[in-house]
Amino acid sequence: MIFDKAGAEGVLVVSMGTVVDGVSQEQADAMSASFARLPQLVIWKEPNPPPRVIGNNTYLKKWIPQKDLVAHPKTRALVYHCGNNGAFEALYHGVPIIGIPIFGDQTDVAYRMMSSGMGLVIEISTVTNETLYQVTAEVLNDPK
Repeated sequence: MIFDKAGAEGVLVVSMGTVVDGVSQEQADAMSASFARLPQLVIWKEPNPPPRVIGNNTYLKKWIPQKDLVAHPKTRALVYHCGNNGAFEALYHGVPIIGIPIFGDQTDVAYRMMSSGMGLVIEISTVTNETLYQVTAEVLNDPK
């Protein structure tokens, strides 16, 4: 299984949803560059458009079994759009989130998760290689 390739640093699960293609080419590329800087293995439900370049630590998949991935003991964090299903999965399994809300109630869900201490939020309009890296590193290094 893919988790066997993850070392002690664990896995970062990334999913920006299935209903809306909420990231631009520039945002997908910035996300990919940010993830490439991390020591974690990254399992990413491929966005549309997909990033032009991915790091050696990144696996892009057309579909991911998000519930199973979040439940795995090697999962260190979930980067996602803050839909309700992912919130319930992360809460149930105690997995911190990096929330990137795109539309609808996702912003409300994201900030509720953050206010409960479950992670941090970054607005989609502010996603760059550096901003996403800083927020992700902060969540991954938080001892909570």
